[in-house]
Amino acid sequence: AMIGFRPETVVVGEGPVAARIRVVEDLGSEAFVYLVIDHEGEERRIVAKAAAPFAGSPDDNVRLRLRGTVHIFDPAEERRTSVKL
Repeated sequence: AMIGFRPETVVVGEGPVAARIRVVEDLGSEAFVYLVIDHEGEERRIVAKAAAPFAGSPDDNVRLRLRGTVHIFDPAEERRTSVKL
């Protein structure tokens, strides 16, 4: 199965998932935070949308959690299920 979610679903600064900031893209009223997590020995990239000003910097270690709706895709059965967190 594969999990999909939008950048506004990712909360940076608290949660069970360890991550490292790669880039912070400051857009004035908001920021996109590009992150890397380790998933079963492989590096996975995640994008979070955060309110400005965002205090984190590249190479900072942070914690993540998901809030809102995530989508679970089952490619074998070609189905999608949405789950509200």
